[in-house]
Amino acid sequence: FAVWDEEHAAPRAHRADRVLARPETVALTGTHRFTDAIGRERTARPAFALLAERCEEWTPARVSAATWLDEDDLRAFYDLLGTHRRVAYYSWTGIGQHTNATQTERAVAVLYALTGACDRPGGNVWLAAPEANPLHGFDLLSEKQRAKALGLAELPLGPARRGWISARHFRRAVLDGTPYPVRALVAFGSNLVVTQAGSRANAEALRALDLQVHIDLFLNPTAATADYVLPANSPWEHEALRIGFEITQEAVEHIQLRQAMIPPVGLSRPDYAIAVDLACRLGLSDDFFGGSIDAGWNHQLAPTGLTVEQLRRSPGGVRVPRELVLEKHTRPAPGGGVRGFLTPTNRVELYSETLLDHGHDPLPTATDPLAALHPPGTDPDAYPLVLTTHKNGVFVHSSHRHVASLRRRSPEPTVDMHPDLAARRGLEEGQLALVATPGGDVTLRVRLDEDLHPSVVLAEFGWWEECPPLGRAATPAFGPGTANINAVLDDAAHDPVSGSVPLRAVACDVRPAPRTVGQWTMPRRFTVSALRHPTPDVLALSMTPCDGAGLPPVRPGQHVLVESASRPGLTRAYSVTEARPGSGVLGIAVKHVPGGEMSGHLHRRLAVGDTVWLR
Repeated sequence: FAVWDEEHAAPRAHRADRVLARPETVALTGTHRFTDAIGRERTARPAFALLAERCEEWTPARVSAATWLDEDDLRAFYDLLGTHRRVAYYSWTGIGQHTNATQTERAVAVLYALTGACDRPGGNVWLAAPEANPLHGFDLLSEKQRAKALGLAELPLGPARRGWISARHFRRAVLDGTPYPVRALVAFGSNLVVTQAGSRANAEALRALDLQVHIDLFLNPTAATADYVLPANSPWEHEALRIGFEITQEAVEHIQLRQAMIPPVGLSRPDYAIAVDLACRLGLSDDFFGGSIDAGWNHQLAPTGLTVEQLRRSPGGVRVPRELVLEKHTRPAPGGGVRGFLTPTNRVELYSETLLDHGHDPLPTATDPLAALHPPGTDPDAYPLVLTTHKNGVFVHSSHRHVASLRRRSPEPTVDMHPDLAARRGLEEGQLALVATPGGDVTLRVRLDEDLHPSVVLAEFGWWEECPPLGRAATPAFGPGTANINAVLDDAAHDPVSGSVPLRAVACDVRPAPRTVGQWTMPRRFTVSALRHPTPDVLALSMTPCDGAGLPPVRPGQHVLVESASRPGLTRAYSVTEARPGSGVLGIAVKHVPGGEMSGHLHRRLAVGDTVWLR
C-alpha cells in the first residue's frame, strides 16, 4: 500500500501489517498527483477522503427524510457520539435482515471503528476464550466438498463460503436441480416451513425430496413433510460440553460438561449421538473418533489440558484463566508487525478491495430498503405501509407455544401499530386484523403502541402451534387462516453480498379481519335472562346480547369483564361458565364475598330483565 507523505509531498510505501511510521505526516484528505515507477502520471486520493466525500451526500435533512427520524434528534445523537470515547455497539438489532444489510453493517462497523472504542474499556471488548480444537469448522471439509455449498457461485462472499445456505438456494437445488440436484435432507431441530420466508414454496421443496429425515423434540410443519421423524431428547436428558460462556471474561473462561438431569424419555437420543452413529454407518468412523462421543470431546478439550472425566467429577464446571489483553490489534504479531484486524489488509477497511473485486461498491453506501419492497407488477398504492417482523420473547422462534404456562403470557399472535394508524384503518385494540402483503395476508390481533411510526406495523413470526390445555387450536402454516407471517413474505429480493432477506421492511397494508360470529371488542350490553343459586353463596347469571347478534366460541378459562349498567365504573372479571352460541346465552357465576362491592351489588340488586355491560 501507499500513503501520501505531506512532509515530502510524495507517496510512501507502507506494509499494512506494520506500525505506520510518522502517522502525523500522512494525508487523510486531498487529491495527489505523482509519477509511478514506470513513468506514468497517476492521481490518488486517501480512502478517508473518499469516505468523507460519500458522507457529505448525507446531510442531516436527507438522513431525517430517509429514516423518518427527527433532524434535531439525529444532531443530538451525533453530538453525543462525537464527544465520547466509551462507545458500545449493540448488535443483533435486525439491520442484517434487509436487502441492504451488508453495506449497512459495514457503515456501522466503520463508524464504530472511527470512534476509537474497539477493544477498549467502555467499548466492545473481544474476550479471550480458552483455546479448543474445532469439531465443526467448515475448513475440515475438502476443498472439493466446500465448493458444493449451495449459493456459493451467486454469493461468493456470502454465508455459503462458510457452509451456510439459504432457503432460496435449497429450493432451487431441489426443484430445478441448480447447481446440482439435491434429493435428500437430514435436518436437526429446524422448521424451514415456518421460520423462513416463502412457507408454501419451502414445503413444496421438502415434499419433492426423495428422502427427508427430521430430528426434533416435537412435531412441527416441517416434520410433517418428512419420511422419517427421529426423536431427539431435551438438554435435560443428555450431557453436553460447553467451552466458554458469554458476556464477561470470567464467563468465557468457564468450561462445563452439563450433566443429564433425568433419564431419556422413550426412545429419544441426543442429536449429536444420532449424527455420529449415522456417520459411522456411512463408513466415516475414522473421521468421527470411532463413534466415541467422549473421544471427540477430549479432542476438543485437548488444548485446555482438561478431559471429559475431569469435568464429570466437577459438574459445576472448571475455570481456565486466560489473560485478557485489550487493544489486541495494536499488539505485536508473531514474525513481526502488529496483529491488526481480521481483514485482508490487516486494517479497518474504509475502502474494500474485496468488495470492489466482486463488483460491489468498495465504500459503505446507503441504499433505500423500501425501494425493493414492491415486486414488479404490484401496485405500490395498494401496500402503503412498512411491515417489520420480530420474535416473541416468550417463546423460542417457532416452538414452545404448546406450553400452557408460556402461552398464558402470550396467547395469540399480534400486530402492533400506532393508534393513529389503527384509527385510519378502522381498527381497535384487541381486534383481529388482516396484514396484507403482495404475497397474501395473515390474521393477527391488534396491539396499540404510541412509540411506533404511524406508517409502520410490527408483526410477530413463528405462529402455527396448538395449545390443547388452553383450548388454542393450531393454525395453518400457510394459506387461508394462517397466522404465520413468513407465509406472506418473499425472498426473491435479497442483499447482493450476503443474500439477506427483507424481513424488516416489507410493503403491506392492514384492515379489519372479517368478524367471527358475535365477536366484539368494545363494551357490549347484555340482558339478564335467568338467575339461580346453585349454592347459597353463588349466583349463576344467564345473559343474552341486547343487539340480538350471536356469540363467539368460548375457550376454557376465558373470562368477561362485567360492569353494572346501574353502577357505571364498577367492574369485575368473572370466568365464563356457560356458553351456548346457538341459543345466544352466556353465563357466569358470582360468589358472594362479604364486604365485596360488586358481588354484593349483583347478589342483592340484580334482577331478571336488568342489563349489564360485558367486555
